[in-house]
Amino acid sequence: MIQTLNFLSHIFHTSDRCFYHIKTLSNDLALTIAIVLGLLGSKFLAAMVAKVLYRYSWHETLVMWSLSIPQVAATLAAALVGLQVGLINELVLLNNID
Repeated sequence: MIQTLNFLSHIFHTSDRCFYHIKTLSNDLALTIAIVLGLLGSKFLAAMVAKVLYRYSWHETLVMWSLSIPQVAATLAAALVGLQVGLINELVLLNNID
């Protein structure tokens, strides 16, 4: 994993500071799990609010929630790539994850 991150840092010409944060995120399993669970939980909460407001069935609610899951992955991937290539800074990344 470290070799892959090192290779990516050379491709995207990232700074050592940026590379350190990426390496820390990949090594801290608890933080990674908390971020992913928080994102999935917030999507589920939004689906539950829609269920109550629009009186959807459980099947409709679960379909709505499951269709929003790829958006979680896309948001995290886009934010990480943006940080690596220097389009966004750490503050924007942290606001994007929240």
